[in-house]
Amino acid sequence: MSLKEIAKLTNSSISTVSRVLNDPSTKCASKQLKDRIWEVSREMGYLPNEAARSLQNVSRRDKKKNSSRKISNNSGNCNNNSNNADKNSTHASSSSRSSMYAENSQYSSMSTSGISSKHSNDSATSVLHFSVVIARISSLDKDPFFYELFRSIEEEVFKKRAVIDKVLYTNDNIDKDIASSDGVIILGRCSKKLYAQIEKANPNIVGIWRNPMKFNVDEVICDGKKAAEIAINHLVSLGHTDIAYIGNCSYESRYDGYCEALIRHGFALDMNLVRQTEQSFEEGKAAVNALLTLKKSGELDFSAIFCANDITAIAVLEQLSKEKKNIRESISVIAIDNIDESQNTKPLLTTIQIPRKEMSHLAINLLIDRIQGGHSDTVRIEFPCKLINRSSCYKI
Repeated sequence: MSLKEIAKLTNSSISTVSRVLNDPSTKCASKQLKDRIWEVSREMGYLPNEAARSLQNVSRRDKKKNSSRKISNNSGNCNNNSNNADKNSTHASSSSRSSMYAENSQYSSMSTSGISSKHSNDSATSVLHFSVVIARISSLDKDPFFYELFRSIEEEVFKKRAVIDKVLYTNDNIDKDIASSDGVIILGRCSKKLYAQIEKANPNIVGIWRNPMKFNVDEVICDGKKAAEIAINHLVSLGHTDIAYIGNCSYESRYDGYCEALIRHGFALDMNLVRQTEQSFEEGKAAVNALLTLKKSGELDFSAIFCANDITAIAVLEQLSKEKKNIRESISVIAIDNIDESQNTKPLLTTIQIPRKEMSHLAINLLIDRIQGGHSDTVRIEFPCKLINRSSCYKI
């Protein structure tokens, strides 16, 4: 698989493909085209040039099988200039591949030289194969944060000249599908039952989630409870005392942080201000409409809304804009995640950043280090979250 073939399958130019794979933040292509380029490159097992110089263990049979796949798309180009960027490129075989995405990541750590792999007898030059288990949601399309987190993971794997063979959800055949992988990446809170399945099938695991899990596993975290406390503290500093919550409440660290922060500031918890949702755009819209109905009738009062994630907050901002004429004062909105879309709202969304790119980088390095035998004890890496102060919160 070469850049030329990827360009053909995605209906784009070689230079566009090269730019997207080498600089995911490029403005050269649309989001849809970039997604498609990454999808095809992973589907076909494309690896960057450096890997091609050392990979000599890929069978001709697998090359022929992967190269013969037909993938159609009707996306545009950046330009029609071609180059020799794919001169030394090749592909890595895999048993099954799903279509997903990738994003930029930065943060230097452990080396990946001399990686060994169960997929080759040539341990000095082989390619690592990973499985990704999406533990919390049923589809990446439903949650922009996990979508962007996965993109960061895939881009980091690509930089390490490795391959993601499988992307699995909780209802997939976990045991069978991940046993042949060199390592497993778990995204999102994982149940004990699911983790037991994964651990039994493959001992090389790293988890990326918001809070520590009580498993004997390497994990990279950014504390959701602390993020919620930062959000509430910011609203309180602006003079807010009646703060609504929209998000998941069951075993949810962000809800716990909301409650504890209010109590710490001496405010009573009003359960009428709490709206349980699955943290989607649609449910966020319904939740804020219910709160606004009570506010307009005088049955409930609040000056700020804390949303458990950005996509919920985006729905809230949209509804507040529609109801602007019916609401006397501006209502502050704050959330957690700092997804890309949060920079395009009106007003711009104030949010707590979860550093997904840095978390992805350290998680992949941690997993590779375990596969190499660099460490055997359980490792936990915690990243701090921080306030991204934009214009959706107001002083009262």
